[in-house]
Amino acid sequence: MIAAQQSADSDRPFFAYLAFGATHSPHQAPRAYVDKYKGRYDDGWDEVRQRWFARQLEMGVVPEGASLAPRNPGVEAWDDLSQDARRLYLRFQEAFAGFLDHTDAQIGRLVNFLQEQNLLDNTLMIVLSDNGASQEGHENGTLNELAYYNKLPMSIEDMISRIDEIGGPNLHVNYPRGWAQVGNTPLRYYKAYTYEGGIRDPLIVHWPKSIDDPGGIRNQYHHVIDVFPTILDCIGLDTPDTFKGITQKPVEGVSMRYTFAANSADAITRRGIQYYEMMGNRAIWHNGWKAVTLHCPGTSYENESWALFNTENDFSEVQDIAREYPEKLDELIKLWWREAGRYNVLPLDDRNAELFVMRRPTGKAPVNHYRFLANVGHIDRFKLPDFRNRSFCVTALIEHNVGDDGVIIAVGARTGGFSIWIEGGFLNFAYNYLAQKITRLVSDRKVPNGTSSVSVSYSKFAENEGTITMWIEQSRVGQAQLRMLPWRQTIYGMDIGCDHGSTVVDNYVAPNAFSGTLYYVDFDLDNDRDDLQLAAAAEFEISIAEQ
Repeated sequence: MIAAQQSADSDRPFFAYLAFGATHSPHQAPRAYVDKYKGRYDDGWDEVRQRWFARQLEMGVVPEGASLAPRNPGVEAWDDLSQDARRLYLRFQEAFAGFLDHTDAQIGRLVNFLQEQNLLDNTLMIVLSDNGASQEGHENGTLNELAYYNKLPMSIEDMISRIDEIGGPNLHVNYPRGWAQVGNTPLRYYKAYTYEGGIRDPLIVHWPKSIDDPGGIRNQYHHVIDVFPTILDCIGLDTPDTFKGITQKPVEGVSMRYTFAANSADAITRRGIQYYEMMGNRAIWHNGWKAVTLHCPGTSYENESWALFNTENDFSEVQDIAREYPEKLDELIKLWWREAGRYNVLPLDDRNAELFVMRRPTGKAPVNHYRFLANVGHIDRFKLPDFRNRSFCVTALIEHNVGDDGVIIAVGARTGGFSIWIEGGFLNFAYNYLAQKITRLVSDRKVPNGTSSVSVSYSKFAENEGTITMWIEQSRVGQAQLRMLPWRQTIYGMDIGCDHGSTVVDNYVAPNAFSGTLYYVDFDLDNDRDDLQLAAAAEFEISIAEQ
């Protein structure tokens, strides 16, 4: 992208936004990157956390006098774990580290390119993360987050037999929360909390031409909304009050450029206040003081217990001084409400389940018939027909001749889903239940030459159970009973006429595009379920993991 821009107009500045999936789950990396970290963490998360904290103090990335927060609730002492648990948890962390290392290598490719093109010295690079390490792996971690989304936890015994696949393309791995706390060293809690473990992130700024303190560390308090005004400040642009006659919202951040000078290490921050709100969890930082509360959905916001910390001498929020300074706490709570009103946080919305389940409005009434044309590209999960726990039928109109094989439709990936394909002239269906059980049907006759319809229908006879039937035209060509997942059917989405993912099954190699002619694939859904409210509640419990 940058090479093309530079080739077309090398005198024109460029702006590039490079957003990695790392290190959000799934934790996947080339095997060499994962293997590089074997043995690196064998001392366990308690000892590793101590070492990282000592290193942070030595480097100055946490202030002198900071404390290491105690283990978070629900994190066991490493020495109390079984041998199998330790072995499994170590591999999870090795995969995470390999994933991060691989990402760093890709950033290095960009840096090398800029250097080779003599662009590095005058390119402002800003590298940051989006939140603290996540606890969605819970106590044991998971090989397959689709199991987590379906409220089907995986035990150590379930996972240990596949330990050598961790970090590979066919698993959707997340590590246990004990390693997540290591990732947040020396802080408390995780992503989704408004304690520092959920909201404090590293920020690296590189601009050799204009930063005269390379390698310097800055401790001024800033927020992600300050990145945009910093860029504008560096390139000498002001934001207009109006654009094409339309009044613009003011930029709410402040520039961090003042911290670039060598003599700015002790400069007072130009961001004196910052509020936080995440699913009702709230916090506010003001001139070194911080108030924070954890919200229980469905309860009143007015009578919650707030903690108070002086972050100037309590970096890790381990000394709650709310009782010693009730007036200061009351002042900060009032400030939170003021800032929330100023920045359109209010009214606080406790409809968590509904909001997370809600799909974006399309302007159309709900329908039970969907048509997907060939060559449409990958279809996101949120655009799939909602076929969970209901009867449905998938029908494809194709033109088939001798030798035409390949995938008609693939929903999901190796972690779970279903695929319909033709192999050796026979119609095939497979349902992948969390990579634990594959139900496969092969038609008892070949697909005829010429134009025909092929179908797979699911007739529900109990909750999440039914009969799967394959059809060629109006003739039944295969049947079996099938148990389906209760909530999420896939975390990957759907491909029409091919299977681009880590394939739903290992019977073919991606993309296995259908070599005949595929005209369309239809979904027809029945209204034979009454679990919508239950489904909404389940979606809420698992939704935060996707953020």
